[in-house]
Amino acid sequence: MYKRVFDIESKLDEGMFLFGARQTGKSTLLKERFKGSIYYDLLNPSVRRAFKLNSNSLWEALQDKPAGTLVIVDEIQKVPELLDVVHSLMVDRGLFFILSGSSARKLKKSGANRHYMVEDATKRLSGYVKVYLDEEIREEGEVRDLDASI
Repeated sequence: MYKRVFDIESKLDEGMFLFGARQTGKSTLLKERFKGSIYYDLLNPSVRRAFKLNSNSLWEALQDKPAGTLVIVDEIQKVPELLDVVHSLMVDRGLFFILSGSSARKLKKSGANRHYMVEDATKRLSGYVKVYLDEEIREEGEVRDLDASI
């Protein structure tokens, strides 16, 4: 096991995305650092199937949890419909979420809605802008490489 130096605990407010390549230790990091959290693994076929059939079952499972409860949904890109339910639970119930996965692009293509009001959105917006610009710059580079090969 590698020692992780990322101080994820200090970055957590009411919600966060953790994206990265497959098999880099995202799930292990989250399980290790947040042992008391509620954890849903969407790589598990039965869990994924249940949420695909009824995304509102996440609301039903968590509606009685106290504000500040941390919920981790791993491989969120597998069921992007859950993002609206997550949004609602954050706003209406005050739950905290860490959403992890290996494909931010799949979420973006699904048209997932993750914008909501917070008192101070400076930190969130700067992170969003950085991720968005990184993706756009990378995509532009891929397009240029493609054009050059034609």
